[in-house]
Amino acid sequence: MISRSPRTLTPLATIACALALAACPLPVARTEATSAPIVGTIMWADGTPASGLEVGVSTDWDDAPCTRPAVHSRTDQSGAFQLPGTEKRYSTTWFIPNLDVGAPSFHLCAAVGDTLRRAYRGRGSLSPTAQADTVTCIAWEWNASPRVSCVGRAERGVVTGGAWADSTGGGAGFYRLFLTEEPTRVKGYDKDKPQDRPHAYVQWLEPSAPGGPPGSAPHRVRATVGLDFDRAKVWAAREVQLWRREERWLASLHGYKRELMNDMATAELVFELGPPGVVKKVAGP
Repeated sequence: MISRSPRTLTPLATIACALALAACPLPVARTEATSAPIVGTIMWADGTPASGLEVGVSTDWDDAPCTRPAVHSRTDQSGAFQLPGTEKRYSTTWFIPNLDVGAPSFHLCAAVGDTLRRAYRGRGSLSPTAQADTVTCIAWEWNASPRVSCVGRAERGVVTGGAWADSTGGGAGFYRLFLTEEPTRVKGYDKDKPQDRPHAYVQWLEPSAPGGPPGSAPHRVRATVGLDFDRAKVWAAREVQLWRREERWLASLHGYKRELMNDMATAELVFELGPPGVVKKVAGP
C-alpha cells in the first residue's frame, strides 16, 4: 500500500501534475507580499498640501473602492503619509504548468470628502517582502466630483509640463494631464453594466503672482477639460504623454482598440492643446 504522507506524495504529485498538464495543489507553504510599503504625498490641484486626508490600501482585487482596507493612515500637515506593506501566508502552493504567475496587485485609495477613492494600482511581490514604492498624488475635481491621481513605480496617472499662453484673456502657464479608469456606459454593451474604460483630462495651470502671503497657493487651475474619444473602440490606455511638435503642445494616449472579430490592436490618440479650454483631436479612432 502506498503511503499518503506529504513527503512521499510531493515528488509523485509534481510529476503527475506535469504529465497531466493540470492544476494541482502541493503541500508547500509560501508567503507573498500582498502590497508594498508606500511613502507618498498628496497635494491639492493648486499646489497646497492636502492635509488630514484618510489613505488606505486594499489587497482584494475586487475592492477598487477600498471598502475593506488592510491598512490605513492620514496625511500630515505637509500632505505626506506612510503605509506599511502587507503579506499573506499560504499553506498550499498550486502547480499550474505553462502559467506565468504575476505579482499580486493592490489599490491605494484616498478619501476626499466622505468616500475612499482609488488613486493608484501598485504591485506587491511573490516573495515575503516587496520593494517600497514612492508616490506623488494630486487631489483634483471634475464635474464637482473629487478625484485623486498618482505617479509611482507601477503607474503614472499624472503628467505635468509644457507651456501655454492666452493672447485673448491674458496669462500663461503649464499643462497637467490625468489618466484614469472609470465605469462607463459603452455603446453595444448592457447599459446597466458600466464597463471600465480609460478617461483622460487636461488642466491649464497658471502660476500665482510673486510676493503672495505665506502658505498661499503656488498656482491656480484656469480650466479642466475631458479628452473625448470613442470608448467602444478604445478599451484600455497604458500611458499618457505630453510632447511638442512644430511649436505646438500635444497630448497622446497609448493603448488598445477593438477591431473585427474582437481582435485587439495598439491605438494612439493625439490631441492638440491650446490656450485654456481649447483642445482638438488630431489623430486616432
